[in-house]
Amino acid sequence: MEKPNEIYKYIDSNKILNHNEISDLLRKAHEYLQENNKTEEAKKCKWDRMITDLVIDPAYKNKEFAAQPFSPMLVGADGCIYPNIESFTDESLAYFESRAETTRNLFLQTRYNDFLWFKKKDHKRAKIAVEKYLELGNILFAKKEYLDSFQYFNRALSLSITLNNEQLITQSVSTIFNLIDQNIRNKENRWVIELAEMLIEHKKFLSSKELEGLANKILTAAKSYKSGQPNNLHIFRKIISLAERIYRRLDKTEKANSISLEIANSFEEDAKNKTEGYTIKSAVAVHYIKQALDVYQRLPGYNDKKKKLLLKIKELNEKTINNMKKFEERIEIPNEEIEKMLEPIRVASVDQIINYLIFEDNFLPSFEEALERAKGLSEKFVFSHIFSPEVLDHQNNIIYRAVTEEEKLEFQAIRNDLLLHYRLIYSIYFREVINILNNKGLKDKDIIKHFDGSPIISDDRVYILSVAIERFLSNDYISFIHIGALQIEGIIRDLLSIMGIPTSRVNEKGFFGERTYNSILGEDELKDLLGDRLYPFIKFTQSDIRGFNFRNYLAHGLMKYDFFDEFAACVILLILLKLCRFKIQKREENE
Repeated sequence: MEKPNEIYKYIDSNKILNHNEISDLLRKAHEYLQENNKTEEAKKCKWDRMITDLVIDPAYKNKEFAAQPFSPMLVGADGCIYPNIESFTDESLAYFESRAETTRNLFLQTRYNDFLWFKKKDHKRAKIAVEKYLELGNILFAKKEYLDSFQYFNRALSLSITLNNEQLITQSVSTIFNLIDQNIRNKENRWVIELAEMLIEHKKFLSSKELEGLANKILTAAKSYKSGQPNNLHIFRKIISLAERIYRRLDKTEKANSISLEIANSFEEDAKNKTEGYTIKSAVAVHYIKQALDVYQRLPGYNDKKKKLLLKIKELNEKTINNMKKFEERIEIPNEEIEKMLEPIRVASVDQIINYLIFEDNFLPSFEEALERAKGLSEKFVFSHIFSPEVLDHQNNIIYRAVTEEEKLEFQAIRNDLLLHYRLIYSIYFREVINILNNKGLKDKDIIKHFDGSPIISDDRVYILSVAIERFLSNDYISFIHIGALQIEGIIRDLLSIMGIPTSRVNEKGFFGERTYNSILGEDELKDLLGDRLYPFIKFTQSDIRGFNFRNYLAHGLMKYDFFDEFAACVILLILLKLCRFKIQKREENE
């Protein structure tokens, strides 16, 4: 399925093809049309790509575009906006009108009709969009593709309210109510949270009777969830707190306060149960008891209870302090083990050692294994996993915060495992390998010939790298790092281009500009090519704010003096060498 007409036929005949699949197919069609100078068809395909890549999920909205139903997929630091809503012409709108009548794909039907409503305020189009959103949402919900279905239900309800169409509002609200009932029947109570939040967000369009009915459904879901998942009180609290919000909205204070008591009790239950098996039991218990106390502080009365909790917190804090011990963790590796690792290196020639560094990845740690270790530690040392770790910029502004459990685990795997492993490998292994090479008379030409022999490294780049290697061997790490780190990015961009993956994108003025480094590193084909050890080594040392981030700090002039050390230089040299491993193998036309 290579040609654009075949791609369009496949898209239009497939009712539930999702937006990611459509975007990928349209990219291939657009590239084909451009390569074959099909200017008019390429222009229309570009419109389809742009309208497909618009974002409607409010969770992803950029603040600049909060007043619009559609947001750009990308807003670059350089001012680049893609897709830029202002770039759609009357000609493109006329094209969308014709496409809306011919495609059977539900996603495109929602997108064309909703966008035409937004640009032309065509109420007929808006009504069609609502009906298609509900149809697509129901299909995806049945397939358990919940997150996509939620954004379509939410957009259907929002658009119905914007139109002030009572029939569509009732249809949208009834659909969501029915799905809440279905989830409760199927004991899939976790997803009641998002469905109920949609209705609560638009609560002024619900009657008091409907709101109270919703609160009762939420209570049923919360109790059912707790009976099935007694150890996950966090989700129980998220569900039941929605009912509390509704009752306070309805001025049913007594019912709302009774739910607050259930929430406080659940925190005390967590304090009692979730400390078993953890190293810092008292500190964990304090965290949950403070949460319970916060709830009681908002309730009238319960003075004795509040005093008891305060005394409990004081008692546990004292216990925690008394149990705190100063400790030192040391890693001891027997000399014979290190010598065993280095033995084949000591007897090898310079060329054999360099080839080993190019092709062998086993001495690099695996990110997946680090993640598994982080999961194990999070269960044993829960206190260290409660709080959200942060990354600060050079002005001490928060630029990243790990919030979800998955983000916290990844952060721990990177910061407390991979980065330490990389330094350990350098300290006991790679630095000694460099010393062995120097003792064997390493010359710059011994390394440069591998760059020169690589089909993915251009002659110009070989010359630049030859200067870098000369700086490395003379211990001028500041110069080497400035040159080498940016050349890694250049080689990766060249590699992607050879693989047929574009490393540039069109800006709002229609001109091509380079994609960000993180964007190109996110390509799945590149991850597969580099493998599960080399890929994270490049990502977490060069361009991830959770890692060393050498390249990004360097590119923005933020790399501190003490970062320009032998460790950073060795990391960059190792990556440059490993990028020499790739060859180009042409396929026959029939393959």
